[in-house]
Amino acid sequence: MDPFRCLFMAASSEKEDMICLNDRLGDVVLKVEKLRFGGGGQDSSSFIKAIDCLNEEIKKIKTAYDLELSRLRCLIKMQIYVQQNAAYATNVQ
Repeated sequence: MDPFRCLFMAASSEKEDMICLNDRLGDVVLKVEKLRFGGGGQDSSSFIKAIDCLNEEIKKIKTAYDLELSRLRCLIKMQIYVQQNAAYATNVQ
């Protein structure tokens, strides 16, 4: 199998993963906004607990997002390296 095809297939899956992470982050932000602006009937302690819980979820999503970006950057560097080596090998022969 062509290694670049594998990278393309992996990139397609990674794009879906990033979309999923982005959607999760959007959901968390909406929940925080609803709690902040629409939580009139709740007491402050439950409001603070809910915000703490959502902040933890945001941290987890951000960590996953950062790890995914790092992994994608590494894949791109590897692909460039392979292409440069292939071009060098072609020029040497």
